Amino acid sequence: MKIDNRKLDLQLARQCKIISDLRSVTSSQTLTRIRKGDSIKPSTLGRISQALNCDPADILEGE
Repeated sequence: MKIDNRKLDLQLARQCKIISDLRSVTSSQTLTRIRKGDSIKPSTLGRISQALNCDPADILEGE
């Protein structure tokens, strides 16, 4: 599963947050992998979408 960085940035903006605010739900290394366009685990996607109060499909690439 890959997160679309543009969609992630939109969700962060809606919540008035920055990417480093997501360190409470995942590691810095995972956030770096997301920014590089690497795949992540479904559980990580779930934690990030919960932190942003959005549906996982709202930040998935190609959705």
